[in-house]
Amino acid sequence: MKIGFSGHRTQKLNKEMIPGIISQTKELLIQLKPEIAISGFAIGFDTIAAEICVELKIPLIAAIPFIGQEILWSKEDKDKYHNLLDLAEEVVIVSSGPYASWKLQKRNEYIADNMDEGIVCYDGKSFGGTKNFINYANKKRKSIRYIKC
Repeated sequence: MKIGFSGHRTQKLNKEMIPGIISQTKELLIQLKPEIAISGFAIGFDTIAAEICVELKIPLIAAIPFIGQEILWSKEDKDKYHNLLDLAEEVVIVSSGPYASWKLQKRNEYIADNMDEGIVCYDGKSFGGTKNFINYANKKRKSIRYIKC
């Protein structure tokens, strides 16, 4: 089974909830026993999920929307990103060239198209990439499990 991740960025996550998000994600991954996981490696839930996969020794595919995704991030976030990339089983650059907003949706579609089931950290209210991922995955009839955040 391939698991795909999508979820809110750090600025939308309540810091007090992060331990619960980690715990819920870990429990689901232990229960589902995926052979591989796919993460978009954005700051927030994507990197939290990737770190959990590394800890649980679940092979990881990094679905990067474009080269330079991390260029505007803090040094700490860039370091975490590059360390995780080094630990990924495979790195897929979904779209060539520099940033364009549509490339984030292409990355979401790549993850949904290549997963058997999704794990999503979504507050149920926000619009944006996570909601777009959910809508696309639903259209593709992919099962999604939700993490409370």
